[in-house]
Amino acid sequence: MIIRVLVFLTFIFALVMYLLYNIKLPIDGLLLALGLLMLAIVALFAHYRYVGKLRTSGRYHAALRQLKFWWMLLPGEAYRQLRIQILIESSDFNAARKAIEDAEAKGMETAFSGGFRADIERRQGNYKIAEQHLQRAIDATPPGLLRTGLLTQLARLYIHNIPTKANLKQVGFLLDEAESLTKQPPHSDLIKAVRGEWYLVKQTPKKAIEALQPSLDALFLSAVTYKPSGFFNKITYFLAQVTYSQRDEHQYPFFAELCLSLGRAYAKRRDFAQARTILQQGLSLTQQSFVAEPLQKELDALPSE
Repeated sequence: MIIRVLVFLTFIFALVMYLLYNIKLPIDGLLLALGLLMLAIVALFAHYRYVGKLRTSGRYHAALRQLKFWWMLLPGEAYRQLRIQILIESSDFNAARKAIEDAEAKGMETAFSGGFRADIERRQGNYKIAEQHLQRAIDATPPGLLRTGLLTQLARLYIHNIPTKANLKQVGFLLDEAESLTKQPPHSDLIKAVRGEWYLVKQTPKKAIEALQPSLDALFLSAVTYKPSGFFNKITYFLAQVTYSQRDEHQYPFFAELCLSLGRAYAKRRDFAQARTILQQGLSLTQQSFVAEPLQKELDALPSE
């Protein structure tokens, strides 16, 4: 992706310099070109985040239209993955399956295709089929971050959808293996958050909060509460948020699911005010019905203030 973006920006820079040379503006052309180049960089990453905002607001057709711009900038594999994710979130499962088949024909790894197929089946309530897809993908994936992601995905399937005694016991082994594969954030924070969801299902809400709250703070909530002081810090923070952050909108649906689990944990501890705050934060992250409806249901079930 970096090479394609650099080529794109170099083209813009060359075009600006060509125009400046021909129209002979009475200013320092190089400085103007550099300024315009910086604006182009900010606009480029801001557009990527805009696609994420369209996804989280449920405007999937608009997101797919805007995504076409990235066809020439993203590597083919990354572009196809992003498109499949949006199709799945829009519940256009037939189109998503067709896109997965096309991607597999072009060399998509089993780790990705298996994870996508499992997500489709999970959303349709076919949990056993989702489990089979994930187990096949894990068996075909060597140790690394891809395997870590599949292990946590299978763990969450067991926690939320097939919480049998045997499966919940297996979750511990899955998360232990995932932790052994990476100690680096944000992956370690994600694994810890899933462990918190596991504690919640095991009816230990205190341990769930102890795992979920710091993980969500590190992944997302600390960015919401952080207020920079000073003009320079505010400008720097604004540019960082506009261009890129691991907390970008493409991750919001997952963070909203974690907010749902954390809110439930606080509710079990009878801290209803904190539960309400967390659930409302989760609901503000996404309008995708797959996540938003359970959040709203949990909010409605809380005692009135």
